[in-house]
Amino acid sequence: MENPRASFKGHTVETPWTRTQLIYFSSYATWNNATAPFNFLVPGIEINQFESWNENGEILDRLEVIYPDGFATHSKRQIFYFNQDGLLKRHDYWPEVLGGSSATQIIEEYQEFEGIKTGTKRNIYVLNDEDNSYNKDFVLVSINIKEVKFEK
Repeated sequence: MENPRASFKGHTVETPWTRTQLIYFSSYATWNNATAPFNFLVPGIEINQFESWNENGEILDRLEVIYPDGFATHSKRQIFYFNQDGLLKRHDYWPEVLGGSSATQIIEEYQEFEGIKTGTKRNIYVLNDEDNSYNKDFVLVSINIKEVKFEK
């Protein structure tokens, strides 16, 4: 398939996917989850700082990231939340392949691998755009990372 993204045109959350669409989504989602915030250095990315956000008593710095056309990711516009130690704690996005529905990824249980800290527990929830909240009782996707290796 030459342009897998185009195959999602008109999709909603309920639209069934083909095997190729599932592979495409899983591939770009995994790559983006593993490389953010390092992928912010890709040429053409625009970064804007937002007001801080209080997440259950923890003050988080927010960055709006605008990805360039053709960059395979959930949505052109995404918001990333970092704690005072510079660790990514939350990631909001609007998956275009699901008709632009709202989602947030909560990143927890940081571990160090070869000198780099990464969250090993990642749960994705439906994001309420009206008040920026999410319901932890309904997990859309759960990712548990057991090991990370970096190649030079």
